[in-house]
Amino acid sequence: MPVQMTDFTDEQIWESFQEDDSEAFTLLIKRYSRFLLSYGRKFTLDQELVKDCVQDLFTELWIYRKRLSKVTSIHSYLLVSLRRKIFNSFKSFPHTTLGRDDADYPFMITFSIQEQLVESETEQHRLDQLNYMMNILPARQKEVLYLKFYQNLSNQEIAELLNVQYQSVSNLLQRALAYLRSHWKEEFTLSLLILSTFLN
Repeated sequence: MPVQMTDFTDEQIWESFQEDDSEAFTLLIKRYSRFLLSYGRKFTLDQELVKDCVQDLFTELWIYRKRLSKVTSIHSYLLVSLRRKIFNSFKSFPHTTLGRDDADYPFMITFSIQEQLVESETEQHRLDQLNYMMNILPARQKEVLYLKFYQNLSNQEIAELLNVQYQSVSNLLQRALAYLRSHWKEEFTLSLLILSTFLN
């Protein structure tokens, strides 16, 4: 049975793409454009800006394919590239702090843990508290949680994406959990178990 392109590893797909394989490039677009659009929309309500950034990203990938470095994770590489492109686009807007190196930027995601995980009103109340507390976290902590548990990136990949030190990612995760823990107190253990079930 012949090997299909869809069975290739990220490294193999990337190498084929760099060797002018249009099938590999098409696979990149089909496989990653949807989640790139979803990620980009966490930073702005301007849907056209996000679409333009994703389109520009793939266009530049094809134009400069021969100059690109090898990658071991296409997923992580594309997230880094799109985030940088969106933040650069923000810099052209007057009177905005978006795109700067500080943490003053939006990250519009609503964490919602599935209701079917709970079986009683008490558990539902705890679940509602969990959702509420997660959604009022600072933007950078929310983004780290999203990248860690929704995009399955490693701490090192997140550090590279956010252009921060590895320890900073660990600190952000620990800070988010510490905040949740301090507000749930005795209810924290059960709520954390529910959260872990959903995120994994």
